[in-house]
Amino acid sequence: MESLPTHLISTADGRLYERKALLGHFEASQEYTHLVCLIRTKSLIKEDFITEVIRTYFRYAMLSHKWDVSEPLFNELPNGVFTSGLPPRFSKLSKFCKVVKCLELGWAWCDTCCINKESSAELEEAITSMFRWYRESALTIVYFSDVSGFSREDLVKSKWFKRGWTLQELLAPRVMRFYDQTWTPCVRGPEYNHKLVPEWLDALQRATTIPSVVLQEFTPGTDNPREKLRWASSRVTQRTEDLAYCLFGIFDLSLQPQYGEGEKAFGRLLVELIRVTQDTSLLDW
Repeated sequence: MESLPTHLISTADGRLYERKALLGHFEASQEYTHLVCLIRTKSLIKEDFITEVIRTYFRYAMLSHKWDVSEPLFNELPNGVFTSGLPPRFSKLSKFCKVVKCLELGWAWCDTCCINKESSAELEEAITSMFRWYRESALTIVYFSDVSGFSREDLVKSKWFKRGWTLQELLAPRVMRFYDQTWTPCVRGPEYNHKLVPEWLDALQRATTIPSVVLQEFTPGTDNPREKLRWASSRVTQRTEDLAYCLFGIFDLSLQPQYGEGEKAFGRLLVELIRVTQDTSLLDW
């Protein structure tokens, strides 16, 4: 349970649940009742089987998107995302959860409202765990608010490719689906995982300059640091520190975020990379 994101939205009722409350949600489910019956009637129920039942129940989808001017925040979901009469700014979040539900996943996560940013401990955990959350998700959905249909020209121009945090949101997930501004899949055909579609990988490679083999099977680490820094060099973040923090997971580094340090954050990142790789030429970056 501790490996799950700190908060998840249930696609059954649209409500936001804290991680520690998820166990109670599972205990009220049919899956739990069935599991208890098996344990009571079968003498050889392996721990791996129990773990798999729980893991399957909590399969979740992550949203990757460009923030709009006004997004629903953590404290604005008391009655859930499916409540009638919500302002238009809730439409993206609501549609995302409906798409996830249609794909038969019970849980959804969005960075705008699933992190209590007033808690410094939770914000730190989110930053340092973000890559893992995306990697372990059952699905990551990318929403292009500025792309209509499958146009390679429009794709390259999308602001999604200029956002710092979306770099790890592209590299970390193993299963991804991409949607345009009308929530129509950008990839035509029956393939569920768009990362397995060669034509789409080619389009992503042209938009990012990242080799398609890396896009499909990325391994975090400190190898080829200059190349990874180059991937991020044209991207921007709202806060200066995030230019460094959004790379922690990509380099698989354990560094503590310290908002308020400004440009020193990137300096700390470079110092740690040099310490690990012994490549002093990174000072010229």
